[in-house]
Amino acid sequence: MFEPLGQVIRLRRIQRNLTMDRLARMAGVSRRQLSLLEDGHNVSLLFLTKIAKVLEITDLPVGDLRLRAAPPELAVIVSASEMLERIKPTISLWTAAEQEIQRTTAALDEMIERSLSAGPSARDVVEAAERLANLPASEHDAVGETLRLLAQKDPDFRVPRPEPAEPPQPAERRRRR
Repeated sequence: MFEPLGQVIRLRRIQRNLTMDRLARMAGVSRRQLSLLEDGHNVSLLFLTKIAKVLEITDLPVGDLRLRAAPPELAVIVSASEMLERIKPTISLWTAAEQEIQRTTAALDEMIERSLSAGPSARDVVEAAERLANLPASEHDAVGETLRLLAQKDPDFRVPRPEPAEPPQPAERRRRR
């Protein structure tokens, strides 16, 4: 069947030109335990994995079985699975928080809309009245029509903002001689 585990370890150690002392130091195990392993005695799986890692053995005969190293991504998969299990209880909290955020956002949007659609302030009305009083007579009809439309509260109506008048050009300065 398989070569005994102790012989596989000894052969790999010799192929790598490692003494028992050096291999034991590299793996962080005792030299005595390593000797017992190579002589065919039982050792813990943790001990065996430390030695196999240093010797870069990914396939070990253990009795009638063969142990293979897990693919490197397995540790990541296991870690991710454990993380998901830890966060599952908080998912409902996050869902409730998301719903509360959506309700709050909708309430704020409604408040902003109401604020923006509120009528003008008293100051705005006074300033508008002063501008209206100073308009030339030729523009009174257009302003009257605009005010009638506003009084009907036509939601599609938008008051065009008047373009600022260009400042008068200063007279040319005379050159001094």
